Amino acid sequence: MLAVRGFQTFTVFLSRTGAVAAIVVMALSAGLILTEIVLRTLFSMSTFVTSEFVGYGMGAMSFLALGECLDRGGLVRLSMIFSAFSPRGRRMLEAFICALTLIAVFVPLWYFGRSVAINYSRGFTSGTISNIPLWIPEFGMWIGILIFWLRLLSYGLLIAVGSEQVDLEKSTKIMGSE
Repeated sequence: MLAVRGFQTFTVFLSRTGAVAAIVVMALSAGLILTEIVLRTLFSMSTFVTSEFVGYGMGAMSFLALGECLDRGGLVRLSMIFSAFSPRGRRMLEAFICALTLIAVFVPLWYFGRSVAINYSRGFTSGTISNIPLWIPEFGMWIGILIFWLRLLSYGLLIAVGSEQVDLEKSTKIMGSE
């Protein structure tokens, strides 16, 4: 039980770190967009990489924030279904849903990880003016998926061992995440 709580604390830290990284990426994207606006408006120049880098940033930002989104109850839930069950039934249903979601999320986790390794080992680049190695933006997205998967695993373990009850108002509320 202590190990599950320790793992949960670690994954809370990871999800917060991912959220902070997403905020940093958002700020950098905004800064790059503003730089592009100033360059085009005042100097008739361009960085020629703004749309590419902001696109990579949007992908990474979306995945990096998933763990924190789970913690804050921001994912789409069907609480009406849970209300039809007893507290024990809710816990069993939630554990089952967590297991299915872990399996479903493992598929992109595996393939993104494999793609990152292949792109890194073969030295593939974007083929655009920036010629950025493709493993870099994919790695940011893979880290976000990994954080989400680990966070969901820790939540599922807490539900499965019975130390956490399914909250109908915020069914992803996890001790220590607020």
